[in-house]
Amino acid sequence: MKLSAASIKTTLATSALSSLLLCNSAMAESHTGHTEHAAHEHGAARLTIATTDAGMEITLESPAANIFGFEHLASDEADHKTIHQAVNKLKAGDTLLIADSSAACTLASVDIESAQVDAHSKEKHGDGEHDAHHDAHEAHDEHHDDDKHNDHDDHSDEKHADHDEHHDDHADEKHDDHESDHAESAHNDVDVTWNFSCENPAKLTQVDVRLFSAFPKGFEDVDVDWISTSQAGHLELNNDGIVLLSQ
Repeated sequence: MKLSAASIKTTLATSALSSLLLCNSAMAESHTGHTEHAAHEHGAARLTIATTDAGMEITLESPAANIFGFEHLASDEADHKTIHQAVNKLKAGDTLLIADSSAACTLASVDIESAQVDAHSKEKHGDGEHDAHHDAHEAHDEHHDDDKHNDHDDHSDEKHADHDEHHDDHADEKHDDHESDHAESAHNDVDVTWNFSCENPAKLTQVDVRLFSAFPKGFEDVDVDWISTSQAGHLELNNDGIVLLSQ
């Protein structure tokens, strides 16, 4: 069977398009796999510096091991102390990331996203509200009338028993959930965002990065992407160093 010139042209075009789509798909899968691997490589991290008309925003994406030395949830007081000290360092972003003095920048906010920090804060700083609520509940009980006291005691005993049973069940479930979370926390990351307000943002020409000295046992290499209002660039740091916001 003899194909027309139009049919041959259509067939070739379809074949070329299919090949291009398959090639793009393979490249995308390869890039995605590489990115995921690089995103959780101990010792490695990614820092993004973006300048704006009002200042700059800097974000850090890092495995938790680079910052805390471990990736599990805190299991003892030593772990809690380590997390607490590391958080204090991260909150002092103006000592980790220092802009040109002529830009007159001040640290406006710090946002830390970390399962370990959340668990630490909940365990070490979340008891006060419960105690206050418990004390208020006891004070309320003392104001019941004497005539209703006996009935209240009977009801309270039953309610207390039910509460204890429910509390034990809840505690068991919570303990199981905690163990499950602990087992699944083999890979935890820390994402930090620092926002700086600058009086003279046009004079932002460099940032002195001091993550390596702040966490000497953690970072080995940091990929830095910087974006200004008119330019962008990339470099890799293996020690504390200055990132020039120009090419």
